[in-house]
Amino acid sequence: MKKFIITVLFTMLMLSSVTVCALSVEVNGRNVDFTDGAPFVENGRTFVPLRAAAEAYGASVGFDYTLNAATVEKDGVKVTVPIGQAVIYRNGVEVDNDAPARVVDSRTYLPIRIVMEALGAQVNWIEGSQTVTVDDPDSLMIRQLENVRNTLSAGTEWNTWNAALSKMNSGSYSEAIDMFIKVIPFFKRDESANNIGLLMNNLAKCYGKLGQYHMQCH
Repeated sequence: MKKFIITVLFTMLMLSSVTVCALSVEVNGRNVDFTDGAPFVENGRTFVPLRAAAEAYGASVGFDYTLNAATVEKDGVKVTVPIGQAVIYRNGVEVDNDAPARVVDSRTYLPIRIVMEALGAQVNWIEGSQTVTVDDPDSLMIRQLENVRNTLSAGTEWNTWNAALSKMNSGSYSEAIDMFIKVIPFFKRDESANNIGLLMNNLAKCYGKLGQYHMQCH
């Protein structure tokens, strides 16, 4: 009887730190459908079923039974996540992890931020919608550029912006710089911090490709 009471109290203590809420996970702008288990928050860390989240990001998933560790691989990066340990390994290099992965009801749950960031993803939390967003940097940039296109008018600025992107993507960086500079006044009038940030980012990429590690002020 005493053992039973201790077990119940321990279980209640564990559950007290777990927040069960209707949170969602978006990977590269698309909602992940968790059909086998559901995400949960524990001590401010979001845990998600391993396979659904990793495969949605384009990673392959495995399990090393010798190490008792989940493995996630993408683009030459292998992240090993030992179950119940306060570390993960990125290509063999140890990284501290204050939210150890665990197995719940025969399903492996991983702390999404540290694992996805180890793969190079950008991870954010949107409080209003209770959503975790996981983005590949390239995919995020493409979506942001689409947003810029939607805000530009159908006039000269639109044509110049598209031409600049085309030149940059084809490797004509000097020509791209000239065209990006031409739309600076439009972006200033638009007063969108996001658009200005994208413009400066593209200018920086072009200057970097040319080996000119500075940007002129205009």
